Amino acid sequence: YITKHVNIKHYIWLHGSINQMFSGKKGILKSSFGKKLDLYDNIFTIAEEMKYEVIRLYPFIKKNKIELFYNPFDFNKIKSKSLDDSYITENEKVLLKNKYICSVTRLDENQKDVTSLIKAYKILFNKNIIDHKLYIIGDGPDKLQLENLVKEYNLESNILFLGKKTNPFI
Repeated sequence: YITKHVNIKHYIWLHGSINQMFSGKKGILKSSFGKKLDLYDNIFTIAEEMKYEVIRLYPFIKKNKIELFYNPFDFNKIKSKSLDDSYITENEKVLLKNKYICSVTRLDENQKDVTSLIKAYKILFNKNIIDHKLYIIGDGPDKLQLENLVKEYNLESNILFLGKKTNPFI
């Protein structure tokens, strides 16, 4: 949010797609958002696609104000947590012995599009290209909808929803 202070820099950090943020809403909201963005000294995005989306949607914003800045990761901490299996159940320890694909995400179709992941898995599985299980870690407002899609595809034994995890790294 922009303050009235003129002697300080103002920054904004965009964590998601502008098109997704305003999907289903009037176009005027998206255009007025661009005017607000232009008030900031710097606009940070966390993905290259997001940076180009801002440039495409708001060509009046100076390109040098828009910077790509990836989310930082502490790889040592992630590695350490990946070795700590104290947070998982005995059943989950058995799951880890199989070949698997894993997605850790919020189950929110408005932002994450897990449906496309499930559809892609179905295609690859039905063509015998993969035989790995798909583990989906996370929770969110669209969990039931996604579980129903998996049931519709008869893939309940191949696509498993493991819920939200304190330590998903294992």
